[in-house]
Amino acid sequence: MQYYPIFEKTEYKNKTLPIHTIWNVLNDKNNSFNAHWNQELEFIYIEHGEGFLIIEQEKYQVAKGDLLIISPQKLHSGFVADNKELSCMVVAFDLKMLQDAESDSLNNKMLEKFQNGSLVFQNLVAFNHSSNSVLVNILKDLFTVTLDFEQKNIFKIKALLNELIAQLIDFELVNECTISYKNSGGNIKKVIQYIFDNYQNKITNDELAELIHYSKCYFLTYFKKCVGMTVVNFVNEVRLSKAVELLLRSDKNMLEISMFCGFNSGSYFNECFLKRYHITPIQFRKTHSTKE
Repeated sequence: MQYYPIFEKTEYKNKTLPIHTIWNVLNDKNNSFNAHWNQELEFIYIEHGEGFLIIEQEKYQVAKGDLLIISPQKLHSGFVADNKELSCMVVAFDLKMLQDAESDSLNNKMLEKFQNGSLVFQNLVAFNHSSNSVLVNILKDLFTVTLDFEQKNIFKIKALLNELIAQLIDFELVNECTISYKNSGGNIKKVIQYIFDNYQNKITNDELAELIHYSKCYFLTYFKKCVGMTVVNFVNEVRLSKAVELLLRSDKNMLEISMFCGFNSGSYFNECFLKRYHITPIQFRKTHSTKE
């Protein structure tokens, strides 16, 4: 249960090595991750289960063996249906770590195209695609070698990353694009950022629609398509995630937390929290409190 900012800054295990690896599990108690974007190139391999991932406005139903590739700056979110579980291996890295010392090298020019979005990766590599096993084996090797990082492994890690990019190109999983990632999905990113900045206040559909000059009816459809949930559910997700932080790290009482996080009453806060986490806020604090 983590509070995700709209732009997620990755915390690397080793500050000198901008690569992040983790096993992630979505289930009935933690069934989604909120819409956000990263500066890294991210790979998500579905080890077990079924779920849905939304990358920009494209929704993908994924299952065991599928591989998703999320390019820098791409808005993405994910969720599983009730009573389902999804476990996945995540590998994300900053493309800058593959740059040469010479700024104008051909290698750097190609990497820059990936970073600014003029070259894009195919979002989904299904389990039965000819490239799938090749890419997944490289990702698994990366996951293993970065688990207990030693300085001597840096060359092996970079070799694996270069091989990964080379295989993506060889299997023709790279295409040209005329729209920059930094500009793609700009409207929805603007709305989500507004929600994160104003979750403590009353937020209406009308003001969000007005923010990007859409009609309310079209905006509600557009938001759900991009994010995978309704505005009300997303706003509550943001508020509940912040409430979790306060329950763990503050001495505020339940009413103070509910008001601080933008809920209009303590009873509604309790109802939303119980529905989302299957436990009351008071029980959660007693079980998980780690106040510093």
